[in-house]
Amino acid sequence: MKKVSIHVSPEGNDRNNGTAAQPVAHFQAALVLARQAGAGREREIVVHGGDYFDVSIEIGPEDSGLVIRAAPGERPVLYGGKPVSGWVRESNGWVSVELPGVKDRLWDFRSLLVNGRFAPRARFPECGAIRHESLFDGRWMSSTKGGGIENRPLTSSPRCGFVRRRFRRSFRSGQCGTNDLSCLG
Repeated sequence: MKKVSIHVSPEGNDRNNGTAAQPVAHFQAALVLARQAGAGREREIVVHGGDYFDVSIEIGPEDSGLVIRAAPGERPVLYGGKPVSGWVRESNGWVSVELPGVKDRLWDFRSLLVNGRFAPRARFPECGAIRHESLFDGRWMSSTKGGGIENRPLTSSPRCGFVRRRFRRSFRSGQCGTNDLSCLG
């Protein structure tokens, strides 16, 4: 039987048949075409040069023997991320974009690629660390009880108020002491 070659290119279209002249655009579309060719045939996905962002595929037993390779003389780059558009220049000169799902932790990102180069992500503070001067002398609670510092006053002084706040990963649950009770009403 003749080998089946499915071609992927950033300039492709997932409605194409996956030939060298009509490549598909995404790995998932190439995998579907390779599976349609049948498990008993020699199959390969040929990846042409360019940048690929949506590269997540799940390969199973039916894909045994499938070869995924770069096209000869070409250099595909797999980022495994999502293209982001809709950037807006703010009045302070910064550039920002709304990223639906990040705040809700539906997806996360670790790097930022701008015009083909990795760029630093914004952070606060710009460098160094924030010194946290509150005293956390409470008992550490196990993760079976929610984890974090036990929610109890840090001092018996009636002049000391507390502001409760919740952070994911950094402080989980903490209490920050204050000597100014005017903010409490």
